[in-house]
Amino acid sequence: MPWQGVGFLVVSGLLVAVSWRSLGRPSAHGCPRFFSWEAIAALFEDGQVACVTNPVSGTGHRSLGALLDNLHLAASVGLGQVAAKVFAKRNLVVGKSMALRRPVLQALGGFHAFPDFLAEDYAIGCAISPSLGRVAVARLPVLNVAVERSVNSFWGRYARWSVIHRTAVTPLTYLAQALLNPWPLSLLAVAEIKIKDQGRITGLFEPTPRARRAMRGESG
Repeated sequence: MPWQGVGFLVVSGLLVAVSWRSLGRPSAHGCPRFFSWEAIAALFEDGQVACVTNPVSGTGHRSLGALLDNLHLAASVGLGQVAAKVFAKRNLVVGKSMALRRPVLQALGGFHAFPDFLAEDYAIGCAISPSLGRVAVARLPVLNVAVERSVNSFWGRYARWSVIHRTAVTPLTYLAQALLNPWPLSLLAVAEIKIKDQGRITGLFEPTPRARRAMRGESG
């Protein structure tokens, strides 16, 4: 509809006005946030979209605990949102980025209709029936800024969430979540696993002598 295009331009103009200073500094957190807002506004151009959520990622870390937190968000939480939508056709809505049409929220009874849910954002996403519309997952992530966090804080937080997940999903689903955990591959990538190749010890991810000769264009 023409009025939807006009509405998108108006919203875009407001977002540009709010984010003007950040747009001049690509490294600022407000710059990617602007494009995430634009993606949300663009998805709402589809009248069948009732809710828009973004994959979650992390940035800004300065301590090891914050790095672990951001790595977990990027490689497990955000990836899990996309995987749930693509492979299981399930809506995994995260409250860090959850935009709802007003009529849809009213049809659900408002936010106060979910007072006893620990994961009310997920419950709201599940409550959106096809008659109300569909949940869209934006392609751009929303960035959670974690700068200073201790390793103990990181461990305690996700240990609690692990208990919640274990009691909320089936054992098979709980075990399958390990496939989204970045730790095994990360440790494998940095480990100095040695293998013997033609009488020489090389790292697992180092090119072999034959590969080095091939990259230099040498034969044999």
